[in-house]
Amino acid sequence: MPNVDLLATDAVALDFRLLREQSVKRSGYAANKDRKNLAAAWEWGAKFIGLPKNNPFKDVDLFPADKTPRYVPPVKDMDKVLATEKGEVRLFLLTMLHTASRRGALLRMRWDDLDFEAGKVRLWTRKRKGGGLEGDWIPLTRVLAGELERHKATARSVFVFCREDGKPFTNRQHLMERVCKRAEVREFGFHAIRHLTASMLDRDGVELTVIQGILRHKSAKTTAGYLHLLRGMAGAREALEGTMDGKGKVLEMKKPVKAATSAG
Repeated sequence: MPNVDLLATDAVALDFRLLREQSVKRSGYAANKDRKNLAAAWEWGAKFIGLPKNNPFKDVDLFPADKTPRYVPPVKDMDKVLATEKGEVRLFLLTMLHTASRRGALLRMRWDDLDFEAGKVRLWTRKRKGGGLEGDWIPLTRVLAGELERHKATARSVFVFCREDGKPFTNRQHLMERVCKRAEVREFGFHAIRHLTASMLDRDGVELTVIQGILRHKSAKTTAGYLHLLRGMAGAREALEGTMDGKGKVLEMKKPVKAATSAG
């Protein structure tokens, strides 16, 4: 049994020695991420090896973190990447685009997660309360189904995407850096492709509930916030241009707005 008092003291020390150092050397965002992981590790220890229930990392205030908008590539850049790549790399990226999949879901995807006859694919995630794996079936586009079926003919493993020895990839950490360089486009990450799919669906007027299902969000509020961030400045500009006549004058409302009256 570990010395829990000593562990608690070490945790407090980590607050100042590690987390604060990370907030300066890297960023407040990085320090907050470390704080989250340390708090999760402590929760595990409290459950399985007798650490105190009081989690010292949860008492650490979040560090100031500047939020920068996630870069989402234009469709033409994604098209250029797909045109540059070939083989399994291209299919991996195409699958991500057509399913709005998280990277982890594709890394663990097996052939029994694909139902070509019914036209659907099952994606697994731990991004839910409790951390257990949960699978969701979403539609499989005809284009993607055709390419995956051709890929299955040369399958060397139960995993759809795997190494030459049949073992699954662990993270493919530097793949996007390489493919963007080869395509000569601004670098973007795996998750940006998920955002791109959502923005394309939103642009085409797909209903919020449908986009929610494809993104596999449990709450429509999460999807609405997701789309709000994606629309960003473009959405604000369109709203302003729809209100202004281009000469600095506000266009008249179609219906008069009644002034609010006090309740006396």
